[in-house]
Amino acid sequence: MNQLINMKLHAELYYAAAMIKTMELCNGLCNDIAPIAFKMGTANIRTISDACYRIMREKHGLPSQMIVRAIARVAGRLAEDKTKIPHFDHLEKIIYDNKLLTFKRIDEVSIMTVEGRLTVPMTVLGYRPAERERPRGYSELAYRDDNFYLSTAVKIDAV
Repeated sequence: MNQLINMKLHAELYYAAAMIKTMELCNGLCNDIAPIAFKMGTANIRTISDACYRIMREKHGLPSQMIVRAIARVAGRLAEDKTKIPHFDHLEKIIYDNKLLTFKRIDEVSIMTVEGRLTVPMTVLGYRPAERERPRGYSELAYRDDNFYLSTAVKIDAV
């Protein structure tokens, strides 16, 4: 059974600024990729990557894996609706994989930002059943009410 673990990150001011900047740049990156993919008329990750990976890497200067995740995110939105160019709000949640985010201890997460890798304290808020299928190890970073929240999919064996 898949479940989501919900966590609250306790980010100091410098860490919070780095995470906000990362979210803004990643969502801006998605907005730069979206028209290219839409014009190509495809949601194929490989095709989109071949067309824009290098350009986006040079333009944005983000870590390679963030470019890869952004391309996959745009492809996912296009797969849902190919009739319009996807748009991403500047502080919309972003997806992290296990190359960009790791859990160091039960109360700490190591997260990649534009300022480098940061170790941020966290509190587990609870578990809930996953409402849709998600790859294990992927996390969503969200910012709301001046706080950062992380939601991570895990597989739990039924007892």
